[in-house]
Amino acid sequence: MKRLLCIVFLVCCNLNSQNSNNQNKLLETIIEQHINSLQNLDKINPRYFIFFSAIPGMGKTTIAKKLELELKAIRITLDDGRIFLRKNNLYPLFGSDIKSMTHYLNCLLLQLKKVSKNRLIIIDDTVDSMYKHLCSIAKKFDSPTFLIKLDVSKKTAIERIKLREINPTGYLNKIDHWYNEYSKFDQKYVNYILDNEGSMQNLSIKPLTQLRSHLVKN
Repeated sequence: MKRLLCIVFLVCCNLNSQNSNNQNKLLETIIEQHINSLQNLDKINPRYFIFFSAIPGMGKTTIAKKLELELKAIRITLDDGRIFLRKNNLYPLFGSDIKSMTHYLNCLLLQLKKVSKNRLIIIDDTVDSMYKHLCSIAKKFDSPTFLIKLDVSKKTAIERIKLREINPTGYLNKIDHWYNEYSKFDQKYVNYILDNEGSMQNLSIKPLTQLRSHLVKN
């Protein structure tokens, strides 16, 4: 009986090891696909991570794209990572979204470091619930951080979500939770407050120019 239990245990261990190896190989493939979709890999920029404190509807991605163009930075959209993982039945990698996406981002950055000399990274996601985790990653890569807080009312964010989404219900059901996290986020970590209450089409690029000057100076 003991021998049988030992055999069963060894078989299970072997299966778990094979599954883990297969998962790691699949994750490597996903990360390669993600990196191939990124822009400005051929540019050279100083080490910096740019973060956002925001909720959906505040214009985070619109501004992140402007920064990507203005600064020739690499913009990493964590939602793209989530999509890649879901398509391959790997999401979540771990129990929570935060653990899954910080692990994913860490693996992606390690691979990115091998193929690109551009060290200016824009994280196109909100940091309100995962700021310390992202700062740990930035520290690991010896990169300073710059955090932009978008100043937009919840009412305006809701109006924008209703205009842009075909089915906004999922967003609207979570908006109070997201705005609560956004409101509680510690202001001492914020480097720049960007008022984006008005039309995003008329957003001034002046803050982007100021940001570039800050990065060059530091």
